[in-house]
Amino acid sequence: MPVSFKSRIPELVFLGIIIAIIGATLYETRVVLVAKRAASGDAFSNSAFFPELIAGLMALCALTIAIQSYLRPPDPQTELDADEQKDFPLQKLGLFLGIVIFYIATFRWFGYYLSTTLTVAAMLALLGARSILAYAVFPVSVALIIGFAFEVLFNVVLPLGLFGLTLQSVFR
Repeated sequence: MPVSFKSRIPELVFLGIIIAIIGATLYETRVVLVAKRAASGDAFSNSAFFPELIAGLMALCALTIAIQSYLRPPDPQTELDADEQKDFPLQKLGLFLGIVIFYIATFRWFGYYLSTTLTVAAMLALLGARSILAYAVFPVSVALIIGFAFEVLFNVVLPLGLFGLTLQSVFR
């Protein structure tokens, strides 16, 4: 079966978006952050490291998608059936978006650790988690692991919020 260009358009658009984001990230870290002197020093002690790491991972994903798109034939049934579109949970998507907007709006006020823990717990509830252990352990673990990465490894100061929570204040 010949490969049609039309069936590859969604993958090509997705690849274009990834490449544009990588380009914007590299411009930001190589030009704007250098001009602000935020990207000086070695690679692991400045604010340019994390965005460049993510851009590199995105480049690997884009390369994987491009290779897969080239090697495999297109799926003949690329569009969803009308019944599947009708069953798509738009209310759940709206609630998820509302949780993310609430997280962004209250991030500075509640602080990183509290807002991230509450957001992850709300998302677990939205996804239907039933274990009390999941609500108690997973949100706190996510907040601590990501907070450790940013505070210790990337040397980024996270918002403290009302209670002034940091890893140093918690583990003193």
